[in-house]
Amino acid sequence: NAAYALKGVTSYLSLSKRGLGFTGGTNRFVVEAAYNKFWAHAHNWYTSLQVMGNVKVPFEQPYINQKAIGYANANLRGLEYYVVDGVAFGIFKSTLKKKLLSFSIPMPFTSSILPALPFSIFAKTYIDAGYSYNKKKFNTNLNNRLLYTGGFGIDILTLYDIRLKIEYSFNQLGQHSLFFESR
Repeated sequence: NAAYALKGVTSYLSLSKRGLGFTGGTNRFVVEAAYNKFWAHAHNWYTSLQVMGNVKVPFEQPYINQKAIGYANANLRGLEYYVVDGVAFGIFKSTLKKKLLSFSIPMPFTSSILPALPFSIFAKTYIDAGYSYNKKKFNTNLNNRLLYTGGFGIDILTLYDIRLKIEYSFNQLGQHSLFFESR
């Protein structure tokens, strides 16, 4: 299941250009890449390493073009309430998880498509790190420095790609919070 991979590799590379020339006016060339490796171990243990990055050139970009950490899937668990803008960023995520339970609840009606509702419950712990580079004129207290977070949580999966995530995270700012997410 690509939505909740437990073994295998996913990756992508994206190149995009906005504007006709390489100077003046609208001009942006973006290189974005990600590599994710998932391992299944004995006794229902799983690990994953995820690396993602993005570079926008030239570095002199309007503020609207500086989306980096905190947008879409480019986030650090524990810094969900923050966006860290920049013209270049990198993220590293590592997760260790254990499948605790896997069961099915029979449907109250007869169906050949879905005879039972499957559930899997995983406990996990994780450490994330990231860095977002930004020109000094847009500098904040979170870009141009190493960001790191960690925590633990529970993932509840059902119907292939429906997931409930409960996480308790810590970050380098000394903050800790409980996060709920469903997809």
